[in-house]
Amino acid sequence: ICIDTIHRSGEAFMAAQGIDKGHKQVLGFWQGATENHELGELLLSDMEIRGLSLSKKILWITDGGRGIIKTLKDRFGKKLLHQWCTIHKDRNIQRHRAKKYRKEVHRCFKIALEQNTYEDAYRILKDVERWLRGINESAADSLLEAFEDIFTLHRLNVSVLLRKTLTSTNPIEGMFSTVRD
Repeated sequence: ICIDTIHRSGEAFMAAQGIDKGHKQVLGFWQGATENHELGELLLSDMEIRGLSLSKKILWITDGGRGIIKTLKDRFGKKLLHQWCTIHKDRNIQRHRAKKYRKEVHRCFKIALEQNTYEDAYRILKDVERWLRGINESAADSLLEAFEDIFTLHRLNVSVLLRKTLTSTNPIEGMFSTVRD
């Protein structure tokens, strides 16, 4: 299940989209003032009221918004299967970096994600984190906050082809593109 939020006219619209056997379906949509824990809980509760069983075997893909992550952690605890959108995290890290380092950080981040095994990806990204720590603490901290959730699909041994789709919130972004101004 991908969860993402689009902001329009000062309001937040949080949506959930399920992907099952290649088919995408909108599962929920909730409107609130901001993207927060309460909005996330309302969205999940609404999906359950309408009959969706939210088991611990669901892979959740989010942009890393603190509110929805708190909602998911409160519900599933250590059993949570969460994939942090790598595109959002890459952009976030870039914002912490001076322009002269951005291409190199992006390249290293991408190389780590392209690794076939969790161990190789982890090792490379740990080297990136140490390098960043030497030149920009906030960029390193940004990477570290999502470190394990960037590699959920690697840990689950998801195939490379499927991983390309599920490492980002792009599937739900496509739905949002139909309502953008």
